Amino acid sequence: MTFISFVPLALLIFIAWVTTWVILRSRRERSSDASIEHPSGVGGWLLFLIVTLMWLGPLIAAAVTNSGIRAVETEFPPLRVTPAWRTFTSTTWWTFLVLWYLSFYAGLGLAKGRDRAVVCRAQIVLWLLGPGGVLLRGIIIPFLAFGRLSPGFQLLGWLIVSTAAAAIWSLYLSKSRRVRVTYGPHADAT
Repeated sequence: MTFISFVPLALLIFIAWVTTWVILRSRRERSSDASIEHPSGVGGWLLFLIVTLMWLGPLIAAAVTNSGIRAVETEFPPLRVTPAWRTFTSTTWWTFLVLWYLSFYAGLGLAKGRDRAVVCRAQIVLWLLGPGGVLLRGIIIPFLAFGRLSPGFQLLGWLIVSTAAAAIWSLYLSKSRRVRVTYGPHADAT
């Protein structure tokens, strides 16, 4: 591998670092008079969720997608030239880009917004990315590309893990004191 192949990864890491720095800086400016008893602003687990939505999750998903595609192409080299495989890989990458955009949009909304709408949007996106993304990439895209289904235990495992993660983060966004103070109470709680 050459130095050039590491440039995109280094650029993404730098952008993630700058994003985190900007979020933390704006947090310090907003919460200079905040009480320690009531955490507010972007910090703690909320900051982790935002960085995960904007950078960590997409980077991990890109790495997993790329390694999966490369592993199959290495094991079955003639597959690369088949139309079904080309359809599968291009649809997989386009789906990844759409899901990355949604994830970034939800994270940016949580970082910059201060109303309940951004929290609801983030919860919806978590479910679209998690179980929705697993079903899309594991069942729908392969069916459209190859015309048959072959879901296995690995897909079931990913579905369980992604559902649990979406449920945990949704619960956090619903029950967290920091989230409630930062974005305001639920509309029905007033």
